[in-house]
Amino acid sequence: MKFPTDYPFKPPEVTFETTIYHPNVNTSSGAISMDTQDQWSPSSTLAAILTGLLQLLAQPNPDDPLQADIASLYKSDIDAYNRQAAKMTEEHACG
Repeated sequence: MKFPTDYPFKPPEVTFETTIYHPNVNTSSGAISMDTQDQWSPSSTLAAILTGLLQLLAQPNPDDPLQADIASLYKSDIDAYNRQAAKMTEEHACG
């Protein structure tokens, strides 16, 4: 998370540094497809951001993807998607 100088009036920037295989996460930049920019208010909490992120990770939204190829696989063959996600996790997050 990166906090702008005018936080809490602007939302923090939330990205992944580790490669994440997910329809709503850009695999090269780590950008996340979340509505923090549009739905942010100064009363929003970090807990709400993290809860939303956990929900998105657990329940991808393949109809609004950042990675169309991953979303397509998610929709067409969930088992192949899960195998590829496990492979990418092993390659990029374990060790």
